[in-house]
Amino acid sequence: MAASDGQGDDSVRVTEDGSRIQKLLPIGYLNGTFAKATEFRIHPLDRGFLYGDGVSEVFPAYANQLFRFDEHYERLERSLALSRIDNPLSLQAWRDIAMRLIEMNPVDELEVHVLVSRGLGALALNAPRPRRPSIFVYATTRFAGPDRGMRAVLLRDSRWGLGDIRGSARLAEALLRQEALERGADEGILVFGGKVTEAADANVFAVLDEFIVTPPLGRHVGDGVYRQLVGELIESASLPFVEAPLDEAQARAASELWLVGTRLEITPVVSLDGKPVGRGEPGQIWRKMRQRFESLRDESVGA
Repeated sequence: MAASDGQGDDSVRVTEDGSRIQKLLPIGYLNGTFAKATEFRIHPLDRGFLYGDGVSEVFPAYANQLFRFDEHYERLERSLALSRIDNPLSLQAWRDIAMRLIEMNPVDELEVHVLVSRGLGALALNAPRPRRPSIFVYATTRFAGPDRGMRAVLLRDSRWGLGDIRGSARLAEALLRQEALERGADEGILVFGGKVTEAADANVFAVLDEFIVTPPLGRHVGDGVYRQLVGELIESASLPFVEAPLDEAQARAASELWLVGTRLEITPVVSLDGKPVGRGEPGQIWRKMRQRFESLRDESVGA
């Protein structure tokens, strides 16, 4: 399924990685209102603006259909609960907002981005239960990694140690990705205490001696929806798979490395710290997993 560039506002560049510019799409949602996303106004004392006090989520869509919506919703609900923010909407209400944005921004593939902040409230630096959380939802065209695969570098994991919350404050991730870009790479693979944790915006999988490993969940490794999905695909292919610590030396010696997430789907890493991973090209096991993912995705959305 080929991604469409859509009809987004070319004057707004959300991000740029590899060969694809991700574009903001025209219509968004703010606290009950659908309108042009660039015309919304948020109160400057909203705690999401002041402190990054909120959570975020992404609902991917293919062929104008949401993909694994329930799993992404569960992660949103978990992040809200851990952040002590009551979920302001029901599952069906979130689905309705997402589907309405898909209808109002007619492109083949898009991402629906959700931000829920604690809203207006006390300025004290604590985390009170909000009276009225702020909800901002916007859509972008989907990002697609370059066909050649991605270049990565190992970076010290400087993020906070609450990987089970998908927070809206992404300064650490932004700085890490910028460092990777300045070192001539597309993405950073993060290391904490000598062990690989995640990438700046994805989980990490490695092929080692014909078995596949991904770091176990913990304070520095989030429970990604696509992480679960790829684990299911590996097991359905009867390939040996384990969740286990992955150290730097193993990452450097891997025959294949993949970055896995809602944004990157399953993207191969072809170089690490300037040296080729395996043969320096997307590997055979990755190709098999990619084919299985595309088949499952297309079947799920009726493409």
